[in-house]
Amino acid sequence: MSCYLDPKADITFKRVFAQRKDLCISLLNALLPLAPDAQIVSIEYLPSEVLPFYDGGKNTVADIRCTDQHDRQFIVEMQMAWTSAFMQRIVFSASRAYVNQLKAGDDYPDLKPVYLLTLLNTTYLSDTPDAFHDYQICENGTNHVIEGVRWAVVELPKFRPSTSAQKRYFTFWLRYFTEITDKIETVPADLLEIPEIRDAIESLEIGAYSPAERATYENYWDNVRYERTLMRGKFTEGKIEGIAEGEAKGKIEGEAKGITETNRRNALAMKNKGYPLPDIAEITGLPLSEIEKLAQNPSEQKSELPH
Repeated sequence: MSCYLDPKADITFKRVFAQRKDLCISLLNALLPLAPDAQIVSIEYLPSEVLPFYDGGKNTVADIRCTDQHDRQFIVEMQMAWTSAFMQRIVFSASRAYVNQLKAGDDYPDLKPVYLLTLLNTTYLSDTPDAFHDYQICENGTNHVIEGVRWAVVELPKFRPSTSAQKRYFTFWLRYFTEITDKIETVPADLLEIPEIRDAIESLEIGAYSPAERATYENYWDNVRYERTLMRGKFTEGKIEGIAEGEAKGKIEGEAKGITETNRRNALAMKNKGYPLPDIAEITGLPLSEIEKLAQNPSEQKSELPH
């Protein structure tokens, strides 16, 4: 039996990062694309705001908001599922935080940057094996960036600590979210060697939670399972209605074929990068037998992770 709870649940996520400023600072500095001379030194927490990830959804998105010594704002979200409205949601959330800084009489130069970090417990980009995505507002075809808002999204199921190019703390924090679950009995020894990671893991020990808190934890996962089931049901209903119409049926079949081809290309890219075949099958949905037949190109370039 595991001695730990999963860090991705609302109650555990906030126990670790909304009560321990040092751990929140470590996480932000590790995962956000901040310059060496722009690292976060201190933070103050702001009121959290939880938005459902689709109309009618329950609150299964945990978020933490804070500001640092330069008055920059940071939003950290643990999001359990993805829908077509996902990107619009994070754009809205960060943009509203940016706009809400201005009070009557304030000038635009008073606006401070807003960073939104989303840890996504599923995948949403099937055309790349990369786990980390860095978004800014920039001019097409140039490096001209409009400063102000920046989004970082991590697809946790895609993360594999496989290259020395990864930042040390980037790797350890993502291992914390992907390797520590309520199903493990022992923690990898190298994770316990990092003081911040060790403290974060100790905050997940079951004995640190009251019976009421453990019930809240279980209810959270019940809600996650319910919403996933509801989303699958809505998807199935929409698909059935579409198939009832000849034109819609052809469109669905064409999209399905395109998705399959994209998954094959994605699987080949991951195979070339040395991903374990069972992991490729889990991410792409392709059977192992089909993945094994894909031609391997040893000369394919390694994907880059944030520096």
